[in-house]
Formats: sequence, structure tokens, C-alpha cells
Amino acid sequence: MRRALRSLGMRPSKSADEARESALAEIRAMPVEARDEATLRAAEQVVLVLARAGVDSGVTAFRTHLSRTGDPPLPRKMASLAPQIPTPVSSPATGRPTGETCDDPTSSFRRPPLLPSPATEPRRTPTKPPDASSKETLPQMPVAEARLSAADMSWLNEESASVRATETSLELPPQALNPVEKNKALLRVVTGFNAGQVLTIESHETVIGRGRDAQVRMEDAGVSRAHTKIVQMPDGRFMVEDMGSTNGTFVRGKRIDRVEVRAGDQIAVGPNVVLSFALVDESEVKLEKQLFESSTKDALTKCFNRKYFIERLQSEVAYAIRHKTRLALVLFDLDHFKKVNDTHGHLAGDEVLRAVSGQVGKIIRSEDVLARYGGEEFVVVVRGIEHANVALLAERVRRTVEKTLVAWEGATLRPTISVGVASLEECPRPAGDAILALADERLYRAKSEGRNRVCS
Repeated sequence: MRRALRSLGMRPSKSADEARESALAEIRAMPVEARDEATLRAAEQVVLVLARAGVDSGVTAFRTHLSRTGDPPLPRKMASLAPQIPTPVSSPATGRPTGETCDDPTSSFRRPPLLPSPATEPRRTPTKPPDASSKETLPQMPVAEARLSAADMSWLNEESASVRATETSLELPPQALNPVEKNKALLRVVTGFNAGQVLTIESHETVIGRGRDAQVRMEDAGVSRAHTKIVQMPDGRFMVEDMGSTNGTFVRGKRIDRVEVRAGDQIAVGPNVVLSFALVDESEVKLEKQLFESSTKDALTKCFNRKYFIERLQSEVAYAIRHKTRLALVLFDLDHFKKVNDTHGHLAGDEVLRAVSGQVGKIIRSEDVLARYGGEEFVVVVRGIEHANVALLAERVRRTVEKTLVAWEGATLRPTISVGVASLEECPRPAGDAILALADERLYRAKSEGRNRVCS
């Protein structure tokens, strides 16, 4: 306490009221720009001295003065300090602080922290203030007092969270008051194509298979056209029933004909596809789908992103090699796309990308994969088609894009594309990077030959 008072030029023998007035006079004489952190630390020590001495009027006057200085950070700092300053209870007999808390249970008084006695008070080494031009050496704050001022410096930029009033007008969400029943059946693809995909069970009977009539289609040679089905019973239970599949349906590690499936169970549909069964509510279904789409879809065009394409291509190549099936890529790039951006702006270019990807997505098969490979570069993964027919599909894509008209701020944009086609059977080695490199080589040959054409 003595060092704190000396730091502001006050004698320790002065009364508490005189100490308060001296502190205020010292601070009034300081220009606003000179109130650095070191000065504020010393001022806080004086406030603590006054508070522990029972001079609560000194704290009030100190805060009132700071609110009139026009220096925004200081009132916020003192406001955040105020709840931590103890207000001691005076003894009825002596009028001096007793160091005890008030007996009134509704009071916010708290026991003030005990000051160290001079005999036990640790020696403190003075530190230089941040302002190098100041010649005065201020004392280092004790640990107990440093917790009040140096622990959180966020007050310099914004109001301290510890002093902001809690909003009372907010309403709890309905889910917090009334727990939602989890009665939506959800399937997550654990292994196989589209691992991570979320599938919902919407109807009373949901058929899982490879055929076009299956509600949940699994693109795997080990899955029968109508492999298994999930049936919702009137009492809310779900049953899994094998539909005479070639490779069987397995639940909890056993081949089944018909069995009840519970939340957390895994359903093996053939040798390669594993589905996880869960019961969730509507909000969880929406969240699961958003997470899958955000990790696999391009935000602008809504087709698959490059990461998903690379992973899917590796799986497709392995599948084609294992089952000796055909695989091809149709790689296309928008012609003179930079000119569109430079002339009409990037928003116009975004609109062209959305329009082109939307039109191409309408003419390819559901089992084909359309992905955005680069800025204005797209790729289609085509399965089970001869190379000559893949070239016909590429020409159909080119003509569709050529007929697409994009209206933008009074202008009509007419995009065209250059296309390169490659099949896995043409590659010197059957690998994903090999077929992609061949398609890319033919794409640039189409550009060099005049653009808006297919090179296969």
C-alpha cells in the first residue's frame, strides 16, 4: 500500500480522504494521451487501497471522474474492475473495517482479500513503465492485484464480457423445452462408392439395390438389382429383409433373411457396401446432409468438387480393373472464359459456370459423375460405355452448351466448350492419373485446333 501511494506522490500518513483527493488531483493533471498502462496500474492500486480502508466514496468519485475524461477505455476498465473491489463491513463499535462479509444474505458484500503484513510481504522489484520517456519508476503489482488488471486486456478493444448484462428477453429453442422424438431412419454409407453419403428412409418399404427401380441405388457389382429392403412396422420398429440376393445381406455379422434393425447396427449389402443405420430427428437429418454436401460439392455450381472427383476416380479405376468393365472421362473447358470475366465481370462468369454445369447435369445419366475440376474446367466420369459412344456423349454435351444462352445485364452470353475424351482401355497403364493425363492432352489439342470441338 505504501508503495502504491508513493507512486502517486502521496505520503502514507495522510488520512484516507486526503489520499483519495490526492489521487484524483494527480489523475486530473494527466493528459488523456499520457495515461498509459503503467499509470493505470498505479491508479488501480490506489483504488484497492481506498476500498480496503473502507473509503467506498473514494472508489465512486474515482470512477465518476474517469467517466468525464472522454477517454473511452478507462471507464470500461474501471467498470470491469468494480465488481472485483471488495466493500468491507465496518465494525459498529469502532467504525473501522472488520474484514468480514455482511450477514445480510441478499447483500453482494464479499470478504476482502487479506493484505500481506510488512513482515511477510515479498520483496518486489520495480519495473519500468511502458513509456520510455517517463523517469519515474512504478512498483510492480503483487500477484493478487495483478489478477484484477493484467489478466484480461480485452477491455482495450471491447467491453469486457464479465460486466455485460445477461440478456433476459431471449427464448429457449423448442428442442430445449420439448425433446424431439427421433423417428427418422437414416442410412450412412460406410464403405463403397459415395462413402459418407447420407440416405433417408422415406417410404414404408425402401428397396436397396443396383437396379433403376431401387429407392436407394448402390453402384457396386456385388449388389443385386433388388438386393434388400427396409420395412417400417406399425409399431415404429424397422425390419431388414433380404430379397433373394446373390451375395446376401448381413446384420451384426450374420447373414439374415429377415431381422429387426436397431440404431447403431451396420448392414452389409453384398461384399463391398456397408451401411450404418441410425434413428434421428429432422434437424439431424438436415445437418448430416449439409455436412456431406459441404465436403463433396462445389459451392458455386453444386456439382462434385475436385477432391471428391479424385477419390471417386481411384475407386472407379479399381472397380473397372477388378470387374473388367469400361471407364471413360469427358474433360471440357469453357472457351475464352477470361474474356467473359474481363468484359462483364466475375459475377457474370459465375452465372455462366452455373448455367453450363446445370445444363450438362441434365443430359448425363444418374450413374455418371459430374465434377468441377478447375476454375472453368469440368469432368464427367462415364462407366460401362464403349469409347465411340463416349465420343457421341461428349458431342452431345458440346452442342448442349453451345445452345445455352446466359442473360446478363442486357447482354446475352453464348458459352462454348472444348472437349477431350479418354478411355481407360487406351491408357498404357490402367491408372487414374494416366486416363486423366490422356483426356487433358486431347482437351488442349481441341483448343489448339480452333476450340468448340471434341477431340477423342
